Amino acid sequence: MNLVWLRNDLRLEDNPALYHATAEGDTCCVYTITPGQWQQHNDATAKIAFWRQRLIKLSHELSLKHIPLRICLLSSYEDCAPALLSLSQKLGVTHLFYNREYPLNEKSRDQSVEALFAKQGIAVKSYHGDVVLPPGTVRTQQNAIYKVFTPFSRQWHKQVSNTALQVLPAPNKQKTMPCQSDDIEHLWLIPAAEEAEWTNNGFRDDLWPTDSQKIHERLSLFCQLKLGSYKTQRDIPSIHGTSTLSPYLAMGAISVRQCIHAARHHDAGWVEQQWVTELVWREFYRHLTDQFPQLSQSKNFIHFPHDIQWDNSTDRFEAWCRGETGFPIVDAAMKQLVKTGWMHNRLRMITAAFLTKLLLIDWRKGEAFFMEHLVDGDYASNNGGWQWASSTGADSAPYFRIFNPQRQSERFDPEGIFIKKFIPSLVDLPKKSIHSPTSEERASCGYPEPIIDYKLARERAITVFATAMGKTK
Repeated sequence: MNLVWLRNDLRLEDNPALYHATAEGDTCCVYTITPGQWQQHNDATAKIAFWRQRLIKLSHELSLKHIPLRICLLSSYEDCAPALLSLSQKLGVTHLFYNREYPLNEKSRDQSVEALFAKQGIAVKSYHGDVVLPPGTVRTQQNAIYKVFTPFSRQWHKQVSNTALQVLPAPNKQKTMPCQSDDIEHLWLIPAAEEAEWTNNGFRDDLWPTDSQKIHERLSLFCQLKLGSYKTQRDIPSIHGTSTLSPYLAMGAISVRQCIHAARHHDAGWVEQQWVTELVWREFYRHLTDQFPQLSQSKNFIHFPHDIQWDNSTDRFEAWCRGETGFPIVDAAMKQLVKTGWMHNRLRMITAAFLTKLLLIDWRKGEAFFMEHLVDGDYASNNGGWQWASSTGADSAPYFRIFNPQRQSERFDPEGIFIKKFIPSLVDLPKKSIHSPTSEERASCGYPEPIIDYKLARERAITVFATAMGKTK
């Protein structure tokens, strides 16, 4: 009997662990529920509800293949090794299969499982199902790990262009069901009291369907209709110009290889497409997370000679969280995050830069808040994005590059369409005022005054970062 340990790979197709396990013999799948660990990782209620619903769908899809799914309800990653061994011994498992994850806690968990299984004579096989190229395989001519994106991307494209990029099919149907599945439809992954308020605390199932057919239709339609215009439309939050596939990539309902394959199929010039570049950024952050453990320990990637003197004002941080900073584009973005569990990528950069530079609040506080709300919360990408915005990460924005929120608003939401959607109190303001209302307009709308003076805040940020880097202004 083979056992497939599912994690962030909730799909049938292009699932290396599942494909190879079923090719070698009778197979059963297992999923480990670790709410204590999820709480430590700040995983959003919306994300957990979303994954739960996808797991239920996957259970049905697996059952059609006569592949049972068992559930281990645990607390933390430390419980995984003994629980998986116990299940394996009950089922007579001879081989364990899984797809790798790259943050430090996940790698430590997997090493513990492998060590315990080795003692019991159970073979373990692992695969790189979450990336196109395994971490550590994209290297400089000096055999070093890339710390800058552009040369990494160049080398990644060179290696991928020279491969067939095989996408594995779904497993064949097994002759019989080798063991029984658990009834996961009645296994709540979040408290019932919260489950009753899905519209507020759970994921938006109208925005994020979990049926495989609808997920793949979304990928196909994006590549057919929007791939070519993605570069020009991706920064405009008021239109649907992005793929909105990030939640499915985070849980593994689709693979990055399937995305690249779809882009290749629909566009002969796929290699130049901006959307593919964004997928390569995802790969870049995963490779860094795997190779540099400090990224999983809440440490700056860049070494600063002196500590950054964060302000960390509680009042200003809470105003940012509530979407009450007095800067409309920032506030609308934060309200989108809390209301929908998702935020447009351009807005993620604007809000992160606002928090870390203009408010001088430690990027780790923003990183945690995003994870607490994002339905597509993904450690490597979230950490990479926050360290990029705060000028503490690999190939991050220069410390003196500080977004002006008003200019960003005027450029990417010129008519104020997005702002008015999420801050309806501003709906009657004229175009010239929507990005920075006057005091009189704010008073009449009940909208707060700015919590900072942009010019002074910018000067302060440059001074603080220059000092931390041992430079003069």
